[in-house]
Amino acid sequence: MKKFIALTLVTIMALVALAGCSSLKDEEKGANISVYMSSFPYCLDPALVQLDADVIQVLGLVYEGLTAINENGKVVGALAEDWYSYYDAVYDEYQMFFVLRDSYWNDGRKVSADDVIYAWKRILDPAFESPYASLLFPIKNAKAVKSGAMSSDDLGIAATDDTLLCITFEKEYDIDLFAEQIACTGLVPLREDVITDAEKDGAIWDASAASIVCNGPYGVKNLEEGIRLVLERNASYNREAEQALDKAVKPYRITITYQENTIEKSVDEELRITDSAFQANRFANENIFFMSNFDKEAYAQYSGKAKDEVSLMSTYVYYFNTENELLSSKEVRKALSLALNREDLVSSVTGTGEKAVTGYVPEGVFNTGRKNDFREEGGDLFSANGDMNKAKELMKGKKTGTISIAYLIPESEDLMNNNKRKVNYENVYEDIAEYAAKAWKELGFKVELVGLHEDEYRLALSTRDFDVIGVTNVVNSTDAYAWLSSFATRFSGCAVEPSLTGEDVYTAHQTNWENDEFDKLIDEVCYESDREVRAEKLHAAEQILADECPATALFQYTNCYVKSSKLSGIGDTYYFGYRDFSDLSLKNWRKINAAEDEASNATEN
Repeated sequence: MKKFIALTLVTIMALVALAGCSSLKDEEKGANISVYMSSFPYCLDPALVQLDADVIQVLGLVYEGLTAINENGKVVGALAEDWYSYYDAVYDEYQMFFVLRDSYWNDGRKVSADDVIYAWKRILDPAFESPYASLLFPIKNAKAVKSGAMSSDDLGIAATDDTLLCITFEKEYDIDLFAEQIACTGLVPLREDVITDAEKDGAIWDASAASIVCNGPYGVKNLEEGIRLVLERNASYNREAEQALDKAVKPYRITITYQENTIEKSVDEELRITDSAFQANRFANENIFFMSNFDKEAYAQYSGKAKDEVSLMSTYVYYFNTENELLSSKEVRKALSLALNREDLVSSVTGTGEKAVTGYVPEGVFNTGRKNDFREEGGDLFSANGDMNKAKELMKGKKTGTISIAYLIPESEDLMNNNKRKVNYENVYEDIAEYAAKAWKELGFKVELVGLHEDEYRLALSTRDFDVIGVTNVVNSTDAYAWLSSFATRFSGCAVEPSLTGEDVYTAHQTNWENDEFDKLIDEVCYESDREVRAEKLHAAEQILADECPATALFQYTNCYVKSSKLSGIGDTYYFGYRDFSDLSLKNWRKINAAEDEASNATEN
């Protein structure tokens, strides 16, 4: 028996040892896998307004929040390994505690509860503009902090120690609902020291890989527009120092190379192609091994082979400036919305699998839980096919004139000017605007198109300097409250003028729309835990939004991918659409990487 026990122990120890081994040799760090999962991400600050729905593919790899929502819609622990409720009878307060697991930033520093506190207080700073602020309003004093009526020191959040985060609610609240709400990628922890140091001289901290630290499986190693995006293994992620380098994250690097970096001379106009077409050609030639960001032509080429098409928790919407004289009437705004045939738009214009929507809240958002759908329960608030006749009826007796549609130009002006004779910069947002303009001209409007680069676009949005503006509405939440609440006057998340802060001070939504009945419903839902009651009030709020139409949704984004037979180990797809690349494996990667290095050296020489 003693010999048997000894043999068993030896066997177990051997298995444990094998579990810590890897296939890496000598000083090898692992595979560098070339992919195309996103256009260049112009904003990696998770708390800000995101401009591209596919940026979630990157954000989901480099940041990790307290919780996540798996592909089945179930809330699972991420940075937090456990959470529980507590009632403080002394102060009559309802609290929630998150227990953080041992986790590390990619610079080796341990993630602490204070990093979550900093990120959330930053969002709730009156001077900060974030669409995710209202998700934190169930926290005690959060709404007052955002308005400037209270200091961030009054916020009901505290670190009991490095790994224990205490949330105090405004009133009794469902902790499971809150765990679901904070799964939003806009609410991940951030490093105060890094951001503060980077912004000392007015720099944008997330514009350079050198000033970005990440707590997900990957960090950002290289970030150059038109050149490349390189994600590098976070060697501290779920790994002890003595364990194999690739224990938790197999690839060493994931690399996206952009077209501008590969073309030396100008080409004939008819030979210029889009970056998506460039990447599709690279995939066909096995220069990349995964592709999940398509334009219309590439999607048509690969849609039959595409896998795992998922609906993203993002939509494309039009905001109407309700202070514009021509757009001040709800009948006019509804007419503009009704004139759009969304089904035709997604088939003839965008053409990459988007889904025409029939309400502001898209499919996939929970109603009373993950087993029923808000959109399905609420029904269609308008026809996906539009109704031009009804739109014209609404316009009878209404004043028409000139309005503009502002849309995003994703590439920087410098990049386009330097490469316009090399690259075809097609813009789907412009195509959508042209489609809308054609429909709205039938209603008697003269429509001008205004393309804005990122800085101009953000400024126009924050200053309300637009008539109509196209917005990629990256919500990343399963809660309809997150989709609707920003239209309530005290829930917009928009920056508040410092000199005007106070209990009754707020900045309304970018549309400038205000409605007392809508505000009342959102205010009640904010602190309501009963999901049946919440759903009823949220459907009522969405109906008001549809009737008043300060904004209208056009379609919901989707994402799918194609992969090489040489690539394996694509993990679960999380509910918001990003995929787990921790176990990604490339067959014959040593040979492939050596050939890539040789080609790169030849180009540089």
